Amino acid sequence: AESMAQARAAEMLAMLQAVKRKSSVRRVFQTLPTHMRRRAMSHNVKRLPRCLRDAAKREMDESSAKAKVVPKCRSRKARRRHGSLLLDYNRRQRRHVWLETHVWHAKRFRVAERWGYRLGLQPTTKTYRSAYRAMAQRCLLQDVSYYCCLELKGKQEVLLGVLSTLCSPETGTSFDGVDYLSGQRQGSLVMYRANGFPTQPLGPVTFLWRPLQMPDEREMNTEHRQLWIWVHPAMKNEVLSELKENFKCLEPVLEPPDLKVAPPTQTPVPEAARGARRGKASGTRKRRAEDGEQQQPGAPPAKRIYGDGTRGPHEPRSWSSVSTGTVLTDLTMEMVRFQLIGPRSGFILTHALRPADVHHVRSTCRQGKTSWWLKVCSEPSHVLQHENQGQIFQLLAGLGSASDVPPGCVLGLTVGDPRLDLPNKRTMSRPSPACNNEANVLARSLQEGHAQSWIWDRSVRDEVTETKIPEQELNRMRHKALVPGTRLNLGARESSIPALLLQHPGRQAGAGLAGWGVAWDLVLPKAWGMAFWIPLVYRGVVVGGLREAERHSQYQGAPHFPRDFPDCPAGSRHDAESKEAAIAKFKRYPPAKRPNYVKLAMPTPFHFPWELLVHEWELMGTESREAEETRETSKVSGKEQRAEVRGGGTAGEEITAGELVSVDGEPSSERVEPGCETGDGRDRVEQEQKMELPSEVTSEPFYVIRSTSVLTQLAHWCRSLPPATGAALAQQPLTTALTLAMSRGHPRALLWVRVDPLQRGSPEPHATVAVPDPADLDLLRRNPAFTGPLEPRRRDAFRLTRAERRAVGLSRRKRRLSGGGTEGGGEDRGGDGGVDDDVADVSKKADWILGLYPEPVGSMASACSRPTLGFLTQGDFSMAVGHGRGFGFVSLAGLAASLPSPPHTSQPQGVLLLTRNVNSLQYRFVRVSIDV
Repeated sequence: AESMAQARAAEMLAMLQAVKRKSSVRRVFQTLPTHMRRRAMSHNVKRLPRCLRDAAKREMDESSAKAKVVPKCRSRKARRRHGSLLLDYNRRQRRHVWLETHVWHAKRFRVAERWGYRLGLQPTTKTYRSAYRAMAQRCLLQDVSYYCCLELKGKQEVLLGVLSTLCSPETGTSFDGVDYLSGQRQGSLVMYRANGFPTQPLGPVTFLWRPLQMPDEREMNTEHRQLWIWVHPAMKNEVLSELKENFKCLEPVLEPPDLKVAPPTQTPVPEAARGARRGKASGTRKRRAEDGEQQQPGAPPAKRIYGDGTRGPHEPRSWSSVSTGTVLTDLTMEMVRFQLIGPRSGFILTHALRPADVHHVRSTCRQGKTSWWLKVCSEPSHVLQHENQGQIFQLLAGLGSASDVPPGCVLGLTVGDPRLDLPNKRTMSRPSPACNNEANVLARSLQEGHAQSWIWDRSVRDEVTETKIPEQELNRMRHKALVPGTRLNLGARESSIPALLLQHPGRQAGAGLAGWGVAWDLVLPKAWGMAFWIPLVYRGVVVGGLREAERHSQYQGAPHFPRDFPDCPAGSRHDAESKEAAIAKFKRYPPAKRPNYVKLAMPTPFHFPWELLVHEWELMGTESREAEETRETSKVSGKEQRAEVRGGGTAGEEITAGELVSVDGEPSSERVEPGCETGDGRDRVEQEQKMELPSEVTSEPFYVIRSTSVLTQLAHWCRSLPPATGAALAQQPLTTALTLAMSRGHPRALLWVRVDPLQRGSPEPHATVAVPDPADLDLLRRNPAFTGPLEPRRRDAFRLTRAERRAVGLSRRKRRLSGGGTEGGGEDRGGDGGVDDDVADVSKKADWILGLYPEPVGSMASACSRPTLGFLTQGDFSMAVGHGRGFGFVSLAGLAASLPSPPHTSQPQGVLLLTRNVNSLQYRFVRVSIDV
């Protein structure tokens, strides 16, 4: 038996090896029957029977040892992420200018390109009503650093001599005001081209003179002054070229290259790091080369771009005049400007900012260069001025509103680093009940040096920007603090930032809501935007964008630039761009989903034809004046006969609203009733489109009336002034002769008006302002609940033209398929000249858009059943007054002709007009007011 076992030992060993060797690709758990298998057997051996657990464990160990290490595949977003966000941000700032708060806004706002900047339009969250509550009750924060600052340096006489030609004292404000020249107040006005008042405006600007220096330096500073002019970026090029031309600043001042500041787009990339990152570098090779990844070793590290990244390094920013010595400097994006709107803006500023500590040079001076603040602290007069400014600044916390301070007040201050006083979490700053109204104390505390600030000095601004402590270093210091959460005490290392506080007085024109929308502007050196933005946000403010800025102007009742300045170059460009965008959006809708503006009798739903409107009212005013003179002449001859027969009589009635297009009670032949309901409506419209404006009329452009005397007189006639005020008592009563003189003196002028619905309704942008018929006024007197008439619905005459075009095209195709290329076909085409004429007309009108009037529009005043007087540029339900309200422009000549006489007997509500929204046929009565 033993010999037999030894003889079979080799066979048994071979059998055991064959059993252990797998002859199939199945795993251990796959050898089990189906009913014994479990879901987790592939990775959990405890799910297997005990007899197979060891084999399964060995199998798992072998497979894990042989498995290749596959790197984790990154997501597409991670693969596309730039290797260096700093370089990527610098590259993207070469096309559009970024504000310092752009990254913060990009995460929370809808951002779009405006005027060469990337600006936040509106928050992605629902903040429409909360933004209004912040403006009215708390504080709304906006980054307005995109406003451009132009600096003028030179003799005061030369500056005022040239600037006097760029504005007019008739508008109420000029550069040579006493409060403005002293630097204690900020002024605002509308700038014109040289001697171009009133027809060549450029746009609104705000200006600020640098206050006179310390008493010991005042004698040397009486002649050379410094002026800052803040302009909107949409009008910067026009204003800059106008200042260059008038001051004769044609010589560019080239600045010496700053060797301390490295080029913003160059950085060394070590070979080791480049090789390690080569496998996961993102972006194309061209973009990586532009971003600076392929650069020479040893180059200085890259720095973040602060300011205008689109400007070239050798592009001049200053220009000088050889004859006058005046220097013009473009300080665009050299400073940061925040706007805080609301009654708590002063309280939030006092909580977020802290006056800088005064350091003594002996105790804190270190080796090396002494900072500018240590030099300032070495002068006792400067220290005393800083302490006085700090005391005045602390009084802002006790103000009920920023309107309690003088309008346009300027406060200078030097503050410490606000990042050191940042709260742990965002809280709502609420004034304590112990804070009393300290407006009178603040008014008495405003001394001569309260407007002084070191931000006017360029060397100080540059030093503050360069010596800013990075956020990373501050975090490292906080990490090393013995007690976590304690405030860092940096001593003399703490940055001292010069700042300016500029007050906006809010609503001042018109009656009601006095001081609404008051605001403070905080001006800082560049590179300090986010350092001040986060502390302000952590105090509970609501952040707004361009939409909130428009709403603020609308609730305040002020024109918003550039939308509400149609006579400025920027306003006309804005209107053209808005029209193009609106038409493109209109064409994206299917034809069945578009409102048919031909049927709604709305010739221009997407733009404002101001030139055509004023031209038509100018012609109508001329005809009305001629008819009035003829009527007066005829009535003088017949007055004596009526007196003999009847024993006396009246001298005749004056022009009323119904006589605007009808004279002597008879319908005027000049008024064209709408005929689009009939078949010949298309012919009438086509004849109107062929009309051309006379060259002698179109040579003079239209303009917006801004003379305070004319506006006050018109406001008195429209009953917009309180009757007991001195301004109202000084005005002349309404007569026909005065209205004719007013329209004759300003035939092509537009007037900014405010309309309030008489009963219900909410006006919308692009709504028309029309003159009511006498029958409409009679219905309103009989029924006070009468809301307004209806515009007759029209028939789209241009839709028939498209049907004819399709028919003509079909006939041409049929003739071509039936042998139109032969000689007989050619003879047939020659004999059928009418079809060829129709096809020629169709080819000319191929660009017509379904639902819109073809351009050019022939007539505006007679396009509807009621004469069109103007348009509304803004309108909506106003939460400030609790009902609908709109603002827009009307023809001054048309309004003067439609004024009632006398107002207290014909229309107790004042001047009543009609408005109609672009998507409606319903007219509604509105009360017209003029804010002065």
